[in-house]
Amino acid sequence: MVRARRALIAGLAALSVAGGAGQDSTGPDRPATTPSRSASAKKDKGPSIDQRPYRIRAWVSVAPGTPLDRRGRDRLIAGWRRLIERFVGAAWQLEMADGDGPLRGASLKELTPDSIAPLAPGFDKAWVIEAQRLTGTDGVTFTGREFDAATGQVGLVFSEPVRSIDDAARGLFSLCLEMFSPTAEIGAQSEGGVYVRVQGASIPPASSIGQVVSVGSVFRAARVIYNPDGSVRQLTVIPRTYLRVSSLEGPQARCEIISKLRDPLTRLVRGRYKVVAVGVKPTALPTRLRFITTPPDSRPAAGYTVMARLAPRGPLRVVGTTDREGRVVLEPKFIRGLAMVRLVAGGTEPLDEFPIMPGEQTDERVVVVDPRVEAVTLEARLTALRDLLIDQALERGRLEALLKPRAEAENWDEVRYLLDQYEQLPKRAELEAALEALRTEALETQQQTRRIVLTRTAQSMLNETTALIERYIDDDAFAAYADAYDRYAATAPPEKARARTLPTEREESVLARMAINSASNASQDEARAGLVEYLAPDRSFRLALPPGLTPTSSTRELTLTTGAKVTQQILTFEHPEQGLYTITYFDYDKPPTRESQISKALDSARAMFLSALPKSKVIAERPIAPGGFPGREVEIEVPAAREGEFRTFSRNRALVVGARFYTVSIQGTEAQVRARSAELFLDSFRPLEAGMPSRPAESAHHDADPVRLPAETDGAERLSA
Repeated sequence: MVRARRALIAGLAALSVAGGAGQDSTGPDRPATTPSRSASAKKDKGPSIDQRPYRIRAWVSVAPGTPLDRRGRDRLIAGWRRLIERFVGAAWQLEMADGDGPLRGASLKELTPDSIAPLAPGFDKAWVIEAQRLTGTDGVTFTGREFDAATGQVGLVFSEPVRSIDDAARGLFSLCLEMFSPTAEIGAQSEGGVYVRVQGASIPPASSIGQVVSVGSVFRAARVIYNPDGSVRQLTVIPRTYLRVSSLEGPQARCEIISKLRDPLTRLVRGRYKVVAVGVKPTALPTRLRFITTPPDSRPAAGYTVMARLAPRGPLRVVGTTDREGRVVLEPKFIRGLAMVRLVAGGTEPLDEFPIMPGEQTDERVVVVDPRVEAVTLEARLTALRDLLIDQALERGRLEALLKPRAEAENWDEVRYLLDQYEQLPKRAELEAALEALRTEALETQQQTRRIVLTRTAQSMLNETTALIERYIDDDAFAAYADAYDRYAATAPPEKARARTLPTEREESVLARMAINSASNASQDEARAGLVEYLAPDRSFRLALPPGLTPTSSTRELTLTTGAKVTQQILTFEHPEQGLYTITYFDYDKPPTRESQISKALDSARAMFLSALPKSKVIAERPIAPGGFPGREVEIEVPAAREGEFRTFSRNRALVVGARFYTVSIQGTEAQVRARSAELFLDSFRPLEAGMPSRPAESAHHDADPVRLPAETDGAERLSA
C-alpha cells in the first residue's frame, strides 16, 4: 500500500512541475527543502506538459489455449509496435515488460491501483492486456485495463475481438486506442470556458488517428490537494462535471464546462492544490441508474421518464422509464458521446438533469431527486385545461363556420340551434378565472409549504395557456350572431322566434369538466393517459377509467349514528397494472346540511377508509370542492407486511352531493396511486343531475347549493360498518 502511494505521488509530482499550466490556490508555497521544490527543480523544470510524451509500461499475457505461441507473440508485439509508430508516433513511448505482471495473482476485473502502481514507477500509464481464444473460432480476444498514475485510478475493462490471427496486431492497437485516456492540467477560466494543457498535445502525431486531443474530446476533472510538505493529502473527482474540447489554440485546448454545479472549478479551496483532468470515452457497457426521492422518505422514483441528449445542446429523446425500484438500464452507447440525462415527472416537469458518459462505470449510480409533487400536480391540471382549450377552440371554429352561411341566408332556426350549442361551451371569462384560480392556488401552496410549485416549466405552461385563451377563445363573434338573431326575434311571429334555450345539465366549473372532457376525447390517447368515459348504469355519475374494465357490483348495509339504515352501493374496477378503482354511494333520509354535520360525515369517511386497510395511517388530508360540492381527500399508507414487499397506498375522496354520499378511491402501489391516470380518474368524477335523488319534502325549502345550506338538522351523521 505504501509503495502504491509513493507511485501515485510520483505521478502527481510529474504533473506539478510541468510549466505553470496547473491551477494553484493562493495558499502558502511548500518549503524549498522538499524534493519537489529543490533548487535543481527550480532551475530546470523540464519540458511543459504538452511537450511531454506518455511513458507507458505494458504487459501482454497469453492465456492457455490461445492460438499464439512464443514466436507468434513476438510477431504480434512487433506488428503492434509498427502500428504505434505509423499512426501515433512519438507521443507514446512504449516499454514492454516481461511476464504476466499484475495478472500473475489476479484477474483483470480484480486489479487495483495497489497491484499495478509498484510495478510501474516513473511511468504515466500502465497497460495490462490479456489475450484469449475467441470462442468458436481460431481468432483471439484482447481485453485490457489502463492504470493512470496521475489520478491513481484503474480504468474499465475494454475488449476487442479479432477473428483472424493474422489481424491480431491491428486488434491489439485498436484496443489500446480505446483504453488510452489523455491527461491534462486545467488552467485559467475565461468566458464560461476553461483552458487546459494536454500532455503530449504539442507532439506532432504520425497521423490523425494518433492525435492525443481533438475537438470533441471529453475530460473528467479531479482536484489534487497537497499537504504542506508536498505530499498528496486527497484526490477528489469533481462530481457532475465534464470538460469538452471546443477548439485547439496552440498548445492549449479551450473546453466548455459542462456541469450542474455553479462553480465546479472554484479556487475557494484551502491549501495547495492542483486541478487535473483525464480523458473519458463512451464504452460498450450499459449505464445503470437508480433514482430515489429525497430524505426522509427516500422512496424509489418509479414510473418516471428518462430522456437524454448529446451534450451540450442536442435534441432530447426518451431512452427509458424507471421501474418499481426506480431503476433504469440504458443501452450501451445510448448517446454517441457525452450525454445529458434528464428525469421527467408527469411528462413535463424535469426533476434533475446531469451529464454522464455512457458506460463510464460498471456499478449502479444512485441519484437523489426531489419529486416536486405539488408542481407536477399543477402541471397535470394545466395540461388538462390546455387540452380543454384546444377542444373548445376546434368546437368554436366548427360552430362559427356553420353560423356564417346560415345567418347570411337568414336561416334563423338553424342559427338559433347553433347558438344554443355555443351557450353550452365555457366562456372566456370562465376559462380565465379557472386559470387564475390555478395560479393563485399554486402561490398559496408555495407560501405554505415553502416548496417550489411555480417552477420554470409550470410558469411556461401558465403563459402558454394564457396565450391560447387570448388567441383562440373569442366570444365577440358569437355575440354578433346572437344580436342578429335577437333583432329577428323581436319582429318575427312568436311561433317562429323561439327562445334560444336547450335542456341544461347541472352547471359545472371548468376545472370540474377538464378531466372528463379530456378523457372522452380519444384523439390524444397518450396525453390523456389512455382513459375513456364511464357512465353509471343509472346515469347518476360519470368518470374516466382505463378502457376495457368491467365493474364488479355489490352492496352492504350501513347504520348511521341516528339509527337510520342505508344501503351502500359499491362498484369496483381492478386493473392489473394501474391498481384497484372503487366508487361507493348511499342516499340519506335526512342529509347533513350544516357545515359541522358535513364535516363530521367526512370524518366518518376517513375512519371508514382506515378501517378497510389494517395498520394503515393517514399521510395527507385536504378539503376539496369539485363542482362546488363539499368533500375531502385522504391519502393513506399501509406498511409492507414483510420485509422486501411493497407498501400499499390509497387516495380517497368523499363528497356530499345533496342527499347522496359518494366515495371515490384508488388503491395500489405508490407509483400507481400517484400516476397521471389516477389523478385523472379522481378529478373526472362528476355527479349528474338526472341521477341525483330528490330532496326530502321537509328540506325542500333549503338552498339547493349544498355548500350554503342553512344549519337546521340536529346531530351528526356518522358511519359505522
